[in-house]
Amino acid sequence: MIATVEELVVPTIFDVAEAAGVSIASVSLVLNDPETPRVGKARREEIIRIANRIGYKPNLLARGLSNHGTGIVGLIVPMRDAIFFNPFITEFLSGIQTCLVENHYHLMIYSHDSKRGKITHSQIVQSKCADGMIVINTRLCTKSDIQGTIRELDSARVPFVMINSYCGGEINYVGMDYEQIGYDVGEYLCRRGHQKIAFVGGAEASPASPPMLAGFRRALTAHHVALPDRFVAYGEYDSETVRKVMRRFLKLKDRPTSIFCTGDQMVPDIYGVAKEEKLKIPEDLAVVGRGDVNFAALLTPTLTTVKLPLFEIGRRAAELLVKSLNQPNIEPRKILLSSHLVTRESA
Repeated sequence: MIATVEELVVPTIFDVAEAAGVSIASVSLVLNDPETPRVGKARREEIIRIANRIGYKPNLLARGLSNHGTGIVGLIVPMRDAIFFNPFITEFLSGIQTCLVENHYHLMIYSHDSKRGKITHSQIVQSKCADGMIVINTRLCTKSDIQGTIRELDSARVPFVMINSYCGGEINYVGMDYEQIGYDVGEYLCRRGHQKIAFVGGAEASPASPPMLAGFRRALTAHHVALPDRFVAYGEYDSETVRKVMRRFLKLKDRPTSIFCTGDQMVPDIYGVAKEEKLKIPEDLAVVGRGDVNFAALLTPTLTTVKLPLFEIGRRAAELLVKSLNQPNIEPRKILLSSHLVTRESA
């Protein structure tokens, strides 16, 4: 059935006031507080009855703005990563939404197709519709990108929490201890007896890469295992780049016997090159990943990898933002959550 023009007209507060024979101020008082003593009980019941009958719904955004709050939290997230198919982002999102529902906030997603995920000026303008923002820094965000986003948000006076890459400053941040992750993997491989260990990072310009490499190098040094520059490379989350890195490693006379790949998404290409070179995993080449994404346990052999507390990061980030909205003068916090190694067949 096609709706008529009359059916498409949205009832307003003026319609309720006219039908009830009262002022719009009285309607506003009752709909914001059905128990308000400033309007008689019978009149309150009549206003509510009429509002329900004609289908009037208060404009929550306008009401929120008049009360200096919207009840909405914005999430800046990259669309180019196909957000609802990206296992990292969906886990973050689940944690965020769990907390917001418990605290009676709504979630609004601001997506973008920026290659690195830097927030745009238009998103800052749009963010005025939200009480605060949660920003997911993408895996390709540089330090400059993140600092630029912080400046934009600060200048707009938008409360925010960042997750997934920290580059300093007094901000609300929830993430993981990248240096500890690197150390734990290095320690594990050394204890397994490996002496020729390579590092394949994600994006070289990412703020997450230096601390991960530093922790990895620290563990190897503690076991008197060298990490020469030729054993350090970055895949940039690009299939062909990862394959080139692997082919270069395997052409070395003293080729590595194990590899720490800091992103599970790059592991299938490592497996692929190893298969092309007729190397067996883990007998000829041990592989450890990071992320424990959904396919990690389905690879052949199954992947030893670092499981990340993604859901908890999202939940704690939302919790921190809600707290800062309720207590505007609270000091910013940096929260680092621990990860753990899931041992399977690949190392």
